[in-house]
Amino acid sequence: MAIATRRRSKYTDTVRSVLIERGHATNAQIAADLRLLFPTVSDTTVHRITQRLIEDGEARLAPNASDGSMLFDSNAEAHDHFECAGCGELRDIHIPREGRSMIRSAIGDCRVDGPLKIVGTCCNCMNRK
Repeated sequence: MAIATRRRSKYTDTVRSVLIERGHATNAQIAADLRLLFPTVSDTTVHRITQRLIEDGEARLAPNASDGSMLFDSNAEAHDHFECAGCGELRDIHIPREGRSMIRSAIGDCRVDGPLKIVGTCCNCMNRK
């Protein structure tokens, strides 16, 4: 059985490019970037495209932005995140199996499911202080 390929459009291709360039972005950020090229594109169009990218496995959800907005991640592979408490920057990281085992032990051998988010202060914010 063949897998159906979704129709490509200038909007879809540009949303994909914007997300790859940003790494992590909200729909509002993607829409603002997209409107530089296509001033009349709607928020609904951007929302539908990001949802399709997730459904198709081309993107995934990252931890929510500091304002609670959904944050999309261009890296569709399983991974963890580091978030700076100062500037809100979100970086992709990989916590090795040994680190996950240590975390599991620290929380009473509960199972750790899914991606982890580590919160701290990035070098840029530390240097500003």
